Amino acid sequence: MSQHNDIQLRRRIERILERHPNASSLAVRQRLIVDVKPAHFYLHLIPFYDQDRIDDSSDIQRELDRMMAMHLGLSVIARTLSTKPYNYRQIERALLKLMLNFNHTEQAQLCKIVHFGHDMAKDEHHKSKMVMHLQKLGHRLPDIFLILRQSTRIEINDR
Repeated sequence: MSQHNDIQLRRRIERILERHPNASSLAVRQRLIVDVKPAHFYLHLIPFYDQDRIDDSSDIQRELDRMMAMHLGLSVIARTLSTKPYNYRQIERALLKLMLNFNHTEQAQLCKIVHFGHDMAKDEHHKSKMVMHLQKLGHRLPDIFLILRQSTRIEINDR
């Protein structure tokens, strides 16, 4: 019986994509009102992803823009996107494109400014807190230490 339901589900997805070519995964799920677990449903979408019949690029780009505006590190962005129910091939392409122009140090610097301001660390405890927070947001340790050293040099030169 389960196999019969899987075949029916595949046919319904096929009909939705005939009526709405290049619909997003979300649009297919909304038009397909079924009680299927997301992981099981995702398996049914994989053949359509492989055929490039489902287009999640606008949803993926919106997520990327939101995470870049939050100044997250590349590892957190990649991990977050990979857990979303989007076309995995389009996620891969979007991440590869992002990696070409991603400036790790600049992103870490912006994140530090947003969360801790322009000031340097007050003491070792505060510096440790900065490092842990920036690392949790996906920034690499060499970049974090570089921006913390730069803020220290700027503070010393200002005196």
